Amino acid sequence: MARPLTINLLGPFEARDAGGNDVTVHSRRARALLACLAMDAGEGWTRTRLATLLWGRSEQQGRSSLRQELVQLRKDLGVTVPGDWGDETFVRLPNQITTDVALFRSGLSRGDEAKAASIWRGELLQGAALTRGLFADWLALSRSKLRQQASECFARALRAAQDGEDPLRLEGIAQKLIMLDPLSEDGHRCLMRCAAFRRDVAAVIDRYREYVANLGARAGAEPSAAMKRLLDEAIAAAASRVGVSTTVLGSTRWISEINCQHHTAAAPQPERLLPVENAASLAVVPFLDLSPGAASRTALADGLTEETTTAMARIPGLFVAARQSCMVYKNTTVDARTIAQGLGVRYLVEGSIEVRGQDRSRERAPHRRTDQLSCLGEQLRRPTGGFLCGPQPDRHGGRQPASTGPDRGRDRTRA
Repeated sequence: MARPLTINLLGPFEARDAGGNDVTVHSRRARALLACLAMDAGEGWTRTRLATLLWGRSEQQGRSSLRQELVQLRKDLGVTVPGDWGDETFVRLPNQITTDVALFRSGLSRGDEAKAASIWRGELLQGAALTRGLFADWLALSRSKLRQQASECFARALRAAQDGEDPLRLEGIAQKLIMLDPLSEDGHRCLMRCAAFRRDVAAVIDRYREYVANLGARAGAEPSAAMKRLLDEAIAAAASRVGVSTTVLGSTRWISEINCQHHTAAAPQPERLLPVENAASLAVVPFLDLSPGAASRTALADGLTEETTTAMARIPGLFVAARQSCMVYKNTTVDARTIAQGLGVRYLVEGSIEVRGQDRSRERAPHRRTDQLSCLGEQLRRPTGGFLCGPQPDRHGGRQPASTGPDRGRDRTRA
């Protein structure tokens, strides 16, 4: 008696015996032949139809090639009795061979979506090399039918889940559904619930943004009220855990302001981010230009702001807000706490420059000194208004440079 075999065709081709050992099928046409027999297992294939589909030659040449392929396939699989593969007119799969296509369809017919989802690994004959001719057309049509069946199956499984049910149990199904249908709201909503269950608000927002981006190709399409409500609930829950008022989260006018200043487009109704919980976070506020009118160096102040932001961003483990996000506070008198809440950071870095005449200038910036600019450090400020470090006032009430004399070029800070 021949050994039982399992042929997996949904995804990369696999053939295994009852002990789980791999069985090698050498010919790509033999794999294509198995896919044909698995998809139409009940009807059976005539030898003429198979020969035309796989070889496209004259009937006599095609049938001869099919006969040779079947002989080699029987050797590869160990099913050597010719009668097990049909007769002179029809070709069928032997009874001892089970395919994942048959198991997938069985799960669908029984209404067992979870079982069907566990069997699905990907497209029919994923990565198949035969991409031309009649077989390529047949493969594309068969894949389309299976994708439709799988998408409907996975969506039913997600919709049948109760609200109080553990969402992580359905995460794999949701991921498979999105691979088949990137516009599936059921799939994206389930993954948002999974991220919220893990208290990963950043993943919730990313998933929502991905869904909105996928919808962008459809004119007039927008997320449903349920999607928006789920996003709001996840952000509100995260805010309550870190003690941030939810009323602060609703104010997003600052994004519109920065778009006007820098001519940058943004998504409608953007959401503000919460402070980073697992890392130190800061923002470099635009440096002030204190130079007199003719000697104004606004471009220099902006350049130093960008350089400082870039240098801070290179520090491992430190989250630094983007320069474009900070520029909205240029030439404003907003207090430190509001700026920190708006940018979602815990600390602020401030600085200023002052240029006098053509050649002499002095700069006040965090821990920076060049030969042309005498350096005066500014404050690293907590959002509460307190200072962590900065220059020391001199006896006349002014500020002393962070580095002077022979030690210039060295960084000195006071905590």
